[in-house]
Amino acid sequence: MSAMPASQTVRTVHIHKNGDKFQDPKKFVVNQRQYPDMDTFLDEVTKKLGPTSRGPLRRIHTPNTGHQVPTLKDLQTGQH
Repeated sequence: MSAMPASQTVRTVHIHKNGDKFQDPKKFVVNQRQYPDMDTFLDEVTKKLGPTSRGPLRRIHTPNTGHQVPTLKDLQTGQH
């Protein structure tokens, strides 16, 4: 079994649907092979959480500060 290259770091993140305080977060395992770019990841999140009232998910923001997460590399393991 070969080790995964450093550029293919696997991250586990929890995504909450904005505005739905009763829905538990969904856990996503993010790796470059499965999600080569942010748009592919956002499409998968939309499928699992359902579209927002304005349509498909197009951005992810941090819950505490509201900063946008622009790329998959900016996702941090274990964070919401």
